[in-house]
Parts: sequence; C-alpha cells; structure tokens
Amino acid sequence: MPVVSDRWGCYIHIPKTSGFWVRQVLKRIDVDAFEDGVAHGLPEHWGAFAPYWTVVRDPVYWLRSAYASRVEDAWAPQTKDVPWKSFCLLIHPYRTSADFPWFVEQVTKNLPGIVGWLFDCYAPPGVEIYECGGNIYDKLRDLGAEPELFIPRNLGKNLPEITGEIEKMIRRAEKGTYDRYNLERPD
Repeated sequence: MPVVSDRWGCYIHIPKTSGFWVRQVLKRIDVDAFEDGVAHGLPEHWGAFAPYWTVVRDPVYWLRSAYASRVEDAWAPQTKDVPWKSFCLLIHPYRTSADFPWFVEQVTKNLPGIVGWLFDCYAPPGVEIYECGGNIYDKLRDLGAEPELFIPRNLGKNLPEITGEIEKMIRRAEKGTYDRYNLERPD
C-alpha cells in the first residue's frame, strides 16, 4: 500500500521488498502520513503526490522471500496478469522449503525476468529507485529516521537455502533486472 506524505511524496510498495517495514518506519517519522488505499503499486491519481519512490530487492532474495511467503501463508500478488498466474501456480501451497530448487529451475526456465517484470510494473520511468539493504537506509536517514528503526522486524521464517547453483540460475535469468535497476551482480 503506498504511503503518502507532504514531506517525502509517495512511497510505492513493491511486494516482497521490505514494504511492511518501510511503511512502519515512514509512519513513525511522520504521523500525518497516510496509506493511499491500493494494496500495492501506484495510486490511481498518478502525479498528485510526486516525487514517487520505491524499493527493489536482489532477485535472488526476492524469489526466496516470495516462495517462503507462498508456502507459509499461501501469499499471492493481487493481479490478473498472466505471468503472475503462471508464477503462483509454480508455488503450490503444499510445497515445502525442500522444493525450492525445483521451483527456481521452473521459474528461470519458463518465466525468465519475472522479477524485473514485476519491478517494471510498479516502478515506471520517473520513480526514484532505492535498494533493499542498500541505499534505502540513506533515504530513510535523510527523512529523519533514527538508526534503531533500521532493523526489519518481520523477517521470514523457514527460508529455503540458497545454494551457489540456485543463485547462478536466478542471476542468469534476471540479468536484465540487475542491469536495469543497477543492482550489484557478483560474477
């Protein structure tokens, strides 16, 4: 859900990018901030609360978080887009952490670039981009957040292991995402 303030404009929440934590921090530093009412993405009245900014996340960790949330809570993005339906079908709620390698193989083979596609949907040109675990701390500090607020409180449980092979598969399939969003991509 976007958080809007006269102080910072509009923070756009992309699913699985520490959005719950960022929203909590923003509400602590500006009690007049309000949530716009849409679950994720841009408010209908684009342009009314500029500047717009969002947080993206390394696709390796985004996929792990999305998988764990789907397995634990049957989480699914609220969308009618075909790529998302295909994505959600790959993460059947009865799967376990042990099925993560199979899932990564299916996603990287059948839906390469899906994480970048999602980021593109929520962050059109003109939206300022910050990185989860990176320069988002500088942005929040500039807005007046105290360092003790920089500890995310809702870290996932039962996160599947990311092996070297899994990481390579995701990084190869999401190369365009790393390039477009200037995310570090170790070789």
